[in-house]
Amino acid sequence: MVTRIISTATNSSRPTATTPICRSTPRNTWRWNYRWIFTSSNTAVAWAQDVPENIGYLINGRILHPGDAFQPIGDVDLALVPVNGPWVKMLDVEAWLKKFPPGRFVGIHDGIVNDHGLRINRKVLTLLAERYGATYLPLAPGDTLDMDQQF
Repeated sequence: MVTRIISTATNSSRPTATTPICRSTPRNTWRWNYRWIFTSSNTAVAWAQDVPENIGYLINGRILHPGDAFQPIGDVDLALVPVNGPWVKMLDVEAWLKKFPPGRFVGIHDGIVNDHGLRINRKVLTLLAERYGATYLPLAPGDTLDMDQQF
């Protein structure tokens, strides 16, 4: 589970990713330049439950937080990839990494998994990272990732 990702950068020299699913204009908040990205809906979990709209963010053109979905955006320095949840399977994770490999990625939504499941996740996600040219950054609760030092 990612608890904090920090950056002191105010501008990115890298161009912002563009895609037709980006509905909002870029916004600046504190040190972040972000753009909301949406898909039409999340993935169904149960027939009896309404399917919510998914909201994700592209931050400084470098960090992708896709919400609960696999956004069709590539060429980012860091992607926060949903790796667990009642709506996710590893085949979905693999398909996205193959098509849109980020420089690095952190698995998110794994707070529902026990230690045994986390070990399996780390093994599979490390294999997928190697296969598709990315670096997997396994973070434990309380870990931080300083974007200015890492990238």
